[in-house]
Amino acid sequence: PSSVESVGAYQFRGATCLTKVTLPSTITSVGANAFCGCTNLESINLGTTGTTTVGSDAFSGCSELTAIEFPNSITTIGSWALYGCSSLRKVTFGENLTSVGSDALGSCNALDTIVWNVKTYSIANSSSTPFNSSYVSVYSQIKSFTFGPKVETIPAYLCYNMRNINAPIVIPESVTSIGSAAFYNCSSVPSLTLNK
Repeated sequence: PSSVESVGAYQFRGATCLTKVTLPSTITSVGANAFCGCTNLESINLGTTGTTTVGSDAFSGCSELTAIEFPNSITTIGSWALYGCSSLRKVTFGENLTSVGSDALGSCNALDTIVWNVKTYSIANSSSTPFNSSYVSVYSQIKSFTFGPKVETIPAYLCYNMRNINAPIVIPESVTSIGSAAFYNCSSVPSLTLNK
């Protein structure tokens, strides 16, 4: 019900009969391992407002999940949040994301599409990527990378070594800065358009 404000740690871990999750907008956090190992979970709706935090391992091992959209309210995605979601093809990141934990996308072997709506993403270590070590395991798989219309800064190393992106990249007019090596070795991108 809409009176619920959080999903606690391990609440539905291993609920293998669960196929769909829809959270009310009153939810502010999804705890660590909340839906870990829900191997038949196909659909997750995190709501449009409210949720700010997705804990570590929250959806790890959800092997039937094919897509997930993090709403604009999400600021933090914990480590291993989607680890081992082997059917995951598309991830959409909302406008206010500030932190993605290590290996959040680790072993997402089918992932090929990212939609990046994040307005401003600050990287503490300039040699790292927004997805930390998990990026190393997925960068070569990405074929499509789309920027949302409100993106203001493109952080350093965002698309680093995504050599298999084969769709045009359009940078919206809202962008004011692009970090170093953001598109380093994106050797298959057919065109890069700056909308100004």
